[in-house]
Amino acid sequence: MDYYEEEESQIKNVISHKKNEFRVEIRRKKVQQELQSKRLKNIHQSYSKLFENNGYQAQDDENQEQYSQNNQLYQDQVNNHGMEDMTQKDNRANEIPNILEISGELNKVMQQLQDSHKMKDIIQCQDIMKQLYEWIDHYCKKEVMVEVTSVLNLMIQSNLHIFCSVYTSQKYLQYEDLQIYSYYILAQLSCIINKQNLNEMVEKNIFNHFIEALQYSKSSKIIDNLFHTMGNLAGDSKFGSFFCSELVDRDIVTAVLSVIEESTEQDIERFNDSLLFFIWNFIRYIPEVQREETYQLTPLLLLLLRITDTDSKKKYVIECLNHLILYDSSNISVCTEDDYNTLAWLIYNNKSLIGSSLTLLNTIVSECCDEYIKKLVDNGVLISIIKVIESGKESHRQTAAFILSNISCIPDQGVQDSILEEKIYKPLMRSLMDDSSFKVKKELGFFLGNLVSSATAETIITLIDKKSLLNFIEMLFTKFNSDIDLMVVVIQGFCSLFKQITLFTSNQQFRKYMKQIQEIGLFTLIEQFTNHQNQEISQKAEGLYNELLEHSLISEKKCLENSPTRAKNMPISFYNARNTISELQNQTNGDIFKLYIQNNCLQNQQSNIISSSQQQQISNNYFDTNHAQQQQIYNKNQMIQE
Repeated sequence: MDYYEEEESQIKNVISHKKNEFRVEIRRKKVQQELQSKRLKNIHQSYSKLFENNGYQAQDDENQEQYSQNNQLYQDQVNNHGMEDMTQKDNRANEIPNILEISGELNKVMQQLQDSHKMKDIIQCQDIMKQLYEWIDHYCKKEVMVEVTSVLNLMIQSNLHIFCSVYTSQKYLQYEDLQIYSYYILAQLSCIINKQNLNEMVEKNIFNHFIEALQYSKSSKIIDNLFHTMGNLAGDSKFGSFFCSELVDRDIVTAVLSVIEESTEQDIERFNDSLLFFIWNFIRYIPEVQREETYQLTPLLLLLLRITDTDSKKKYVIECLNHLILYDSSNISVCTEDDYNTLAWLIYNNKSLIGSSLTLLNTIVSECCDEYIKKLVDNGVLISIIKVIESGKESHRQTAAFILSNISCIPDQGVQDSILEEKIYKPLMRSLMDDSSFKVKKELGFFLGNLVSSATAETIITLIDKKSLLNFIEMLFTKFNSDIDLMVVVIQGFCSLFKQITLFTSNQQFRKYMKQIQEIGLFTLIEQFTNHQNQEISQKAEGLYNELLEHSLISEKKCLENSPTRAKNMPISFYNARNTISELQNQTNGDIFKLYIQNNCLQNQQSNIISSSQQQQISNNYFDTNHAQQQQIYNKNQMIQE
């Protein structure tokens, strides 16, 4: 009897012990799940170098679902076993092992991995890598980065990055889970990898493994973690250029594009963040001699611009595009009509993207050919610019006006007609007169000065008929006379304007326009600038004043020498209006444009007193003869140029 009682007592003790173990295990799981629920609300800090919300969305959804299942399992266990005290916190479950305990456990696990690898037990290696994956995932979701970094450093010291490099090869492609674990671990370790660690990975042909994964892997998780890994390594300030150079040598751009071509938009959205993270660092750190290889990324970035859902991410797409166009302005040639429409309305539709969008537009209008700028104008970019000038903050208004001044340099009737539309021209004139910012007014001054310098005869006549042009020029001379660069542009623009009306208007129109010039007192204003302290301004003002005197029947005559005039529709490529003009001044010894049209002074030798009717007849003959001669000379020069 004693025997049975003793045996029964032992059984009860065993059961009690098992129950206690089970109770502790359930408590531990519950605490872990509570921690996991909190951590799911935080962004993965190892991935937050670039984006505010750059977490694993797909992985988070998976974790959330797993948490719900585990929580339901826990509730079932509580109900089945009647463990009312399960909600009590178990101190041992909450204890975080110190770094020495982590180091000891890690050494044991790494020794097991090494032994399994030597024995070529791939399944066992996969199980160990899964354990390390879960361990890293647990610590990387903690809020204390110091602890995370310590754990990752221990793993690198244990050569875990080398094992991961080996398991990412095509040889292990059939073991998809093993590669998923390896790439996830690499994505975390790559945040703190140094040049020596990278060299150790290179010895295992890590670059070739990356290319192979892009070419052959069908797992979006692998691709996602691969882009994160390459993004971290490409963005390292110490060896990022070396890393990018090695990728270029292995035709990384083609490999990336092959992934995009074979992926659906839904697949791309899954690794959109990591892809953009990699491209952003890759473009910034690629060596200058290899930048031409990036042109193929332009259509990819334009695709990302369309499918990216948040403005914070679109901002980095725009910055990447800006870098590519700065590297080579011909990169914009791949844009479709839809792309031009997207670029033209970026400012209008996204307030938070105004700064980066203006920077991109400024690069395009400064670097690219007129052909591409005209496409932006055709797609409504002027409306977006006007909106910024009317209601944006000062720095944005100034940039928008600067962009407009470069657009106005294009000698194209279609572009100029778009500028002269009422919905564009009127707000510009209103801003020019009323804007409180001197800098904005100054940029708009460059806009109109450039417009009249590059305008066709039709545009010039339209501008004069609007009557705001001459008043505007008067305002420039009175309010901006201290700005030398602007005065040069305005005087040159007025010279061009005058040449246009002498060549392409009838005698009656010519007299009407000259009368308008006299009525606003522009002769007096220009004469004042003939004595300007700046020699360049005084010379140009003197040339302009002499020409006006010659054609306005004022008794005083001066000899016109080297008056700088812009030829009709003279093709000019502007980087920006002021820099280009300065460069041309240096090239032509002070003259911005070559004088294509000669000026003949008709001398009136009649010394006798004549009647008023005779004087009027002489005046008309003067205009008719001079106008016809200038037209003849211009036509002759046009034939010589052709």
